[in-house]
Amino acid sequence: MSTTTTQSTAAATARSAGHEPDAAISRGRVYVSLMRDAYLQVADNLVFRIMLGVVFAMVASTFVIGFREDHVSLLFGLAELDYESILGSVGWFFGVVGSENRAATFVEQLQQSFANSIAGTFGALFSVVATSFFVPRMLEKGAADTLFSKPVTRGVLVLSRYFGSIVFVGILSTVLVFGMWAGFAVASGYTNPRFLWAAPMLIYQFALLAAFSTFFGALTRSSIATLLLTVLSWWGCIGTHTVWLLAFEYAPAMNDIGRSERSEGDETAPEVGTSGEHPLVVFIGKAVTLGHLVLPKTGDAAELTELVRKTLHGETRTLLGGVSMRNQTLAIYERSDGGIVVTSPEGNEALFTQGRGALLTMEARRPVFVRVGLDGTIEAWTGSPRDARRAAEESEEGEDGEAAAPPTEVPDWATPAEVVPASDVGFGRDDPITFYRRRFTWDQQELGYSPLFSLASSLGFSFVLLLLATWRVRRMDF
Repeated sequence: MSTTTTQSTAAATARSAGHEPDAAISRGRVYVSLMRDAYLQVADNLVFRIMLGVVFAMVASTFVIGFREDHVSLLFGLAELDYESILGSVGWFFGVVGSENRAATFVEQLQQSFANSIAGTFGALFSVVATSFFVPRMLEKGAADTLFSKPVTRGVLVLSRYFGSIVFVGILSTVLVFGMWAGFAVASGYTNPRFLWAAPMLIYQFALLAAFSTFFGALTRSSIATLLLTVLSWWGCIGTHTVWLLAFEYAPAMNDIGRSERSEGDETAPEVGTSGEHPLVVFIGKAVTLGHLVLPKTGDAAELTELVRKTLHGETRTLLGGVSMRNQTLAIYERSDGGIVVTSPEGNEALFTQGRGALLTMEARRPVFVRVGLDGTIEAWTGSPRDARRAAEESEEGEDGEAAAPPTEVPDWATPAEVVPASDVGFGRDDPITFYRRRFTWDQQELGYSPLFSLASSLGFSFVLLLLATWRVRRMDF
């Protein structure tokens, strides 16, 4: 009894002597150690080093390929390519290209492709591969015994691995985006800060995927299973959102347009999609819609980032109308600074600073000429690619040997094009991506197209996955 009393007294004396603060200091050191461990998990990763090398190679290419006003410079001027030859082979890739800003249009399209297609798809996939072992390795017998003996909760340990994986992608995204921005600034003289927003876009997109990886890592304790289940879940989310958009939103809307056209006497208008009146179709539609509302929406990352950027930078533009071009409509906007923006259905933009009164020339698929009058009215002309090439060959060089300037008057071979009123732009047979993008606005009340709901539901689902991962780890015995 006296021994027990002595031990209790010693413990009380130790607490009164200030050993509790020592415990707090020790816990603080553990947090620092966890952050350092998360960093080492990234730095010592072979896949990370490989991806970092790929990123540096992509950045280096932007320093050796320069987009000039009238040509593309390779290897610091050792070789040159003219834009006409590029447009003749891959003009479909760039959509609308303005003569005034061909270099800027090419750079913007390349930046968008790098951010969305290469980094946003393949980069995210490789990042999942590189981080899928973070949680399973922590739960291995020897590592778990050491980590769980520290004065921190298991939830903190799980979150440290989650944020460690985000650090992995954050480093790569920052190096890629800022490096490419600097490369294009040096080699092409293009310094639009819009591209810098790609870094938070990529980090947000991966944060949603990392929640899946953390959850499956805690559930299976297997790196291979975590990788496979995370990728399958990612594809499942994309598939659910795609089916919702194509089958239950886009197709019915196109049917409505078709019925409207037939009611006006166009009996040849095609019937697209399904009416959705069968009970099984209605049930599937409700299930898919529920999945679209609940599941994380990684595909909205680019649209969300663009909306945030425009809101913070105060960018405003007014839709003046459009030009009908063979089953697609080019939208004509006027910016707050007086510049004119021509947008293709794919989202590519041609920027013109001259504003109203000037003749705007666009190239690529078909030559297009647009003039916005001082009163805001639109005139448009178009012609065949053959006529455009013949005219370019006849006036290939000016009298002083320099490239001919864009025309200030409409060429004789151009014919008037159909001008679409602003009220009718966007209500035709849009492609599915444009159909969704036009409805994805801050003032959208329908949840399926609401950016605020997309952000809240995606982060909420990820939060639930992290809670389940923490609950699972707390119930483990080692």
